Amino acid sequence: MIDPFLSELSFRPLKLARNRIEHNIAPIDPETVPDRTGLEYHLEIRVPDFTGSSTYQTLLTLPGREKPPVIQGEIASYEGAFFPFHTELDSILERKKPEFEQKGLFIISSLTTPYILAESIMSPFFQMSRLNSPEWAIKAGLLEEDFQGWGERFFSTYQGANRPFLTWQPDRPLVSGKQEVYLYFLMNFSPLPTQVRLRAEITYFDKPAETITVDSLAGVQYCQIMGAPVGPAALGIQDASQVKSYKVWLANQDFMRFSEVRTYVIDHRYQAQERCLLFSNSFHVFDSLRLVGKGSESLKVSRSMASRERPQAAQLDFSEMYLIDRTGDRELTVSTGYFPTCGPEQLRYLNELLLAEEWYLVTEKGHQPLELMTDSILDIEASPGLMSRTFSFRYTAQQNNFSSLLVAPEQEARPVYWRGIGFQHLLDPNGLRTGNGRPVKLEKRYADDDTPFVPFIVKPNMPGDPDYIAAVPIPGIVKGSTPYPNVAISRMTSFVKNDCQVGYVGNAAPISIAAGKYGGENSGEADAKAEAEAKSLDTQEYANQYGSCVRGGPQYYTVAPPPAGFFSLRLIRPKGNSTGLAGGPGIETGDRSKPAHGNTWFLSDWAGKPGNYVYLNSPTDMIFPRNVNYYFNVSGWNMPLTFTMFINGGEVPAYKRTFTPEEFQNAPTASIVKITPFEGLVIPDKALIYVEVSQ
Repeated sequence: MIDPFLSELSFRPLKLARNRIEHNIAPIDPETVPDRTGLEYHLEIRVPDFTGSSTYQTLLTLPGREKPPVIQGEIASYEGAFFPFHTELDSILERKKPEFEQKGLFIISSLTTPYILAESIMSPFFQMSRLNSPEWAIKAGLLEEDFQGWGERFFSTYQGANRPFLTWQPDRPLVSGKQEVYLYFLMNFSPLPTQVRLRAEITYFDKPAETITVDSLAGVQYCQIMGAPVGPAALGIQDASQVKSYKVWLANQDFMRFSEVRTYVIDHRYQAQERCLLFSNSFHVFDSLRLVGKGSESLKVSRSMASRERPQAAQLDFSEMYLIDRTGDRELTVSTGYFPTCGPEQLRYLNELLLAEEWYLVTEKGHQPLELMTDSILDIEASPGLMSRTFSFRYTAQQNNFSSLLVAPEQEARPVYWRGIGFQHLLDPNGLRTGNGRPVKLEKRYADDDTPFVPFIVKPNMPGDPDYIAAVPIPGIVKGSTPYPNVAISRMTSFVKNDCQVGYVGNAAPISIAAGKYGGENSGEADAKAEAEAKSLDTQEYANQYGSCVRGGPQYYTVAPPPAGFFSLRLIRPKGNSTGLAGGPGIETGDRSKPAHGNTWFLSDWAGKPGNYVYLNSPTDMIFPRNVNYYFNVSGWNMPLTFTMFINGGEVPAYKRTFTPEEFQNAPTASIVKITPFEGLVIPDKALIYVEVSQ
């Protein structure tokens, strides 16, 4: 049974370092600095000293100049200076390949980073600086046509709605019983779970399905990436021959699911050849691809030879040519095999393999690095049918010798240990301090003499790492405290309640985020989390749940009461429609000597005549005398329209009629239909009449 879905989460956007990231420093007001000579803009990019650090250092400072002004007439407009810097952020972010046959949840912190932008503007007579709130970037990219539409909203809007793992691989792939498979999830939401659980539902051939918790992990921090081995062996499936398929997802400490559910089908068919690749995808985490087509390997040897002079008394076995050097390159050519399901989608997905930056062949001895030699692929076919593709790889390690051995047993090594470096407060799901702290980094050292390990190795201290140093209580730290609490947010939704009963209209719902609900170790972090929650609440569903209904609708409008013997008319119509009211003696006969009333366009030349109530065609509210033979000219421009009229509010219209395009096309006068809704109705004195024409 799949865990219930956790919907009340707010997701934060992240900048994509593999797409363009650009910052604009707004220009200084020309009235403040009229002389733009020597005006310089500088953008300083600050990043944490190391992963998880709350202190920042300058990555680099970019100098710039403002764009030339745009002159329109006598007005000059300035756009400021623009600084692209995605390449600089991408250079400090690193992929991390999973370990061979890795099991259990693990954290990757090197693929995301917060950063702070410091702006400065200087001239010989002026100087200004400003520090922006922290933002986050991730080593990931989207196809340019998708980036133009989604941009950083992919990690807030799209992820919040779909909760995808960081992969574009089609769901329900076929896997083997021993295949390594990995999934990754970006933890950019609030509140964070206090414990992450990897859950699986396993479907058997001859017994009921069971749902298990494969592993759990506590101490996950904001915007880190959670990795999960989800191959059959990693899930603890001992006998894959008894399993039909399985589903995996991530849940919190209360067994509430916060990720999508992915399904894997175990392939029980005999395969003459089977290989498995690991490769980096566009999120710079690792996908697994099973290759069951025909494959072959070849060895190409390059030799460097030299000649030497043959001595006069040389024997028959003396060689005048001798070998100086030789290197061997081994190549692998392998087919994917036919795709049994999701053919076109799977074919398109192979672009990831071509665009990858790292490839590994999974063998019984470990992950062997490869270099992809294939540089093109036919990825879209009109009528594909059964399909497969063939790829060529080169082993990156040269082969200069030959041997054929089994997997080597583990070798006894000099004892080592990991020493903690730095300090980091452990935060609760809202970014408030828990009162516990842990080292930020781990340094590998020899245990016998406490000297640094050679080569020098430092890695982040992350949950899931076998060498992880857990948090301990820190004296003097108050639980729930934070150096940078968020400020309160109080606003109304941009949506109004739309499920009120007839006769009532809905209002917007209040959004309230209490001050201090979120915390952060740097200025602006808590405010960003609060703002993310406020945006996630601004939905139609939230407005329907927390908005209120009040009696009435637009027909219950209020205005200054008209004089005795008159009525008030409010006319609402769509853009491009010239519906208007006309009435009074002489209008149809053309006798302009008599009073006319209305707001149709052809009455405008009567405006200003004594006793006339004539308006331009645009006003919303008007007053007219009662007991006049009024009619409406409704123009449709061949569009279907509905004419609705209420008198003194009410739940049932006093008159309603829907016009078809054919009625307007067959109208005697320029697509204008004449109607008389007042016929047979008694108009009360000082009545409020509401007319709406809608498409």
